[in-house]
Amino acid sequence: MLEGGLVTIKRRSLIFVLSDFISATGWERTLRLLTQRHEVLAIRFYDPLEMELPDAGPIWMEDAETGEQLYLDTHDPRFRRQYAEASNAGMPS
Repeated sequence: MLEGGLVTIKRRSLIFVLSDFISATGWERTLRLLTQRHEVLAIRFYDPLEMELPDAGPIWMEDAETGEQLYLDTHDPRFRRQYAEASNAGMPS
Protein backbone atom coordinates (compact mmCIF):
# COMPACT_ATOMS: atom_id res chain seq x y z
CA MET A 1 0.00 0.00 0.00
CA LEU A 2 2.68 2.51 0.95
CA GLU A 3 4.59 1.77 -2.24
CA GLY A 4 1.50 2.77 -4.23
CA GLY A 5 1.57 6.18 -2.58
CA LEU A 6 5.16 6.71 -3.64
CA VAL A 7 4.39 6.26 -7.34
CA THR A 8 0.83 7.61 -7.64
CA ILE A 9 0.77 10.76 -5.50
CA LYS A 10 2.67 13.34 -7.53
CA ARG A 11 1.84 16.63 -5.76
CA ARG A 12 3.00 17.32 -2.22
CA SER A 13 0.18 16.03 -0.01
CA LEU A 14 -0.91 15.29 3.52
CA ILE A 15 -1.07 11.51 3.82
CA PHE A 16 -2.80 9.72 6.68
CA VAL A 17 -1.55 6.20 7.40
CA LEU A 18 -3.93 4.23 9.64
CA SER A 19 -2.58 0.83 10.62
CA ASP A 20 -1.78 -1.56 13.44
CA PHE A 21 1.76 -1.69 11.94
CA ILE A 22 1.87 -5.43 12.55
CA SER A 23 3.47 -6.55 9.34
CA ALA A 24 6.55 -8.01 7.76
CA THR A 25 9.57 -5.77 8.03
CA GLY A 26 10.42 -3.35 5.26
CA TRP A 27 7.47 -0.93 5.45
CA GLU A 28 9.59 1.46 7.55
CA ARG A 29 11.80 2.39 4.60
CA THR A 30 8.82 3.15 2.36
CA LEU A 31 7.18 5.25 5.06
CA ARG A 32 10.43 7.20 5.49
CA LEU A 33 10.56 7.83 1.72
CA LEU A 34 6.97 9.12 1.82
CA THR A 35 7.92 11.61 4.54
CA GLN A 36 10.64 13.06 2.31
CA ARG A 37 8.09 14.17 -0.30
CA HIS A 38 4.88 14.51 1.71
CA GLU A 39 3.59 15.38 5.13
CA VAL A 40 2.67 12.07 6.77
CA LEU A 41 0.54 11.47 9.83
CA ALA A 42 0.79 7.85 10.99
CA ILE A 43 -1.81 6.63 13.48
CA ARG A 44 -1.40 3.24 15.15
CA PHE A 45 -4.58 1.36 15.97
CA TYR A 46 -4.67 -1.48 18.43
CA ASP A 47 -7.20 -3.37 20.46
CA PRO A 48 -6.18 -3.81 24.11
CA LEU A 49 -8.04 -7.14 24.11
CA GLU A 50 -5.52 -8.45 21.55
CA MET A 51 -2.56 -7.76 23.82
CA GLU A 52 -3.07 -10.97 25.83
CA LEU A 53 -4.11 -14.48 24.83
CA PRO A 54 -6.81 -16.28 26.79
CA ASP A 55 -6.11 -19.75 28.15
CA ALA A 56 -8.01 -21.53 25.37
CA GLY A 57 -5.74 -24.56 25.10
CA PRO A 58 -4.28 -25.69 21.76
CA ILE A 59 -5.48 -23.63 18.80
CA TRP A 60 -4.66 -22.95 15.16
CA MET A 61 -4.15 -19.29 14.22
CA GLU A 62 -4.02 -17.95 10.67
CA ASP A 63 -2.47 -14.75 9.37
CA ALA A 64 -5.27 -13.05 7.42
CA GLU A 65 -2.84 -11.46 4.98
CA THR A 66 -0.47 -14.34 4.23
CA GLY A 67 -2.56 -17.40 5.09
CA GLU A 68 0.30 -18.74 7.23
CA GLN A 69 -1.01 -21.02 9.97
CA LEU A 70 0.49 -21.61 13.41
CA TYR A 71 -0.40 -24.22 16.00
CA LEU A 72 -0.24 -22.65 19.47
CA ASP A 73 -0.78 -23.99 22.96
CA THR A 74 -2.37 -21.06 24.77
CA HIS A 75 -2.59 -23.17 27.93
CA ASP A 76 1.17 -22.65 28.43
CA PRO A 77 1.53 -19.70 30.88
CA ARG A 78 5.09 -18.98 29.70
CA PHE A 79 3.91 -18.68 26.09
CA ARG A 80 1.03 -16.36 27.09
CA ARG A 81 3.43 -14.19 29.12
CA GLN A 82 5.89 -13.94 26.20
CA TYR A 83 3.02 -13.07 23.84
CA ALA A 84 1.79 -10.33 26.20
CA GLU A 85 5.30 -8.88 26.55
CA ALA A 86 5.83 -8.84 22.77
CA SER A 87 2.36 -7.39 22.15
CA ASN A 88 2.80 -4.62 24.69
CA ALA A 89 6.30 -3.60 23.60
CA GLY A 90 6.12 0.05 22.57
CA MET A 91 2.41 0.39 23.33
CA PRO A 92 0.99 3.25 25.38
CA SER A 93 0.25 2.44 29.01
